[in-house]
Amino acid sequence: MVTEIVPINAFSDGDATHLPQPEWKHANPTIYLEKLAAQWKEKQGSARPGVKYYLDRLPNGYVLFERARPSNAKMVSWESMQPENSVVANGFHED
Repeated sequence: MVTEIVPINAFSDGDATHLPQPEWKHANPTIYLEKLAAQWKEKQGSARPGVKYYLDRLPNGYVLFERARPSNAKMVSWESMQPENSVVANGFHED
């Protein structure tokens, strides 16, 4: 597979002075550099089949953060949040 590095310019609206709470840590942006580059090339209409795209970096002032899930985290389904006698059709709640 061919890999193409997509350069971005230095202009950015990112602001490095706005940081999340201390429980958030810097994360590896590699997967996002790949996904953003692919979407960008597709939106421009210049994506080619069989080519894997990567941004050369995040825009100035942007950083990817992550945090650990709480130990008691659980997944909640949409259906479990609905009243018992209601029907959900096409994503809309009907009584």
